[in-house]
Amino acid sequence: MHMEQIQGSGNTDSVTLIKQVGPLRVLFAVIVVFCLLLVFLPDDEGSGWYVLSVHLAPVLVILTIWVLLFDLMMASILMPKKAGQERLHYRNILLWDGCLLVALFAFWGPFFASLLTAG
Repeated sequence: MHMEQIQGSGNTDSVTLIKQVGPLRVLFAVIVVFCLLLVFLPDDEGSGWYVLSVHLAPVLVILTIWVLLFDLMMASILMPKKAGQERLHYRNILLWDGCLLVALFAFWGPFFASLLTAG
């Protein structure tokens, strides 16, 4: 059998977000957006949803921050060793993770600051 290898045209305009940063990072961004939405849930004990906003969400936010920081570190370590499209891939990952971190700090920063000043 004769197999031919098809090469791409090199046009990056049609590259999807999933190909730019990877499917797991896109799914992780969905978790981050979920955490961002949890900041708006009521924290009164009158409803059963307070468990999400008071107990689950802060833990999930801290864990996602650690994972994003680790991913930023790994991308910054691997990026200098690559060239061309692979280097652009890691730069996109750095921008992606950085934007997610800024969003988490912007939404959840006041909550954690209030915990530190209340004690």
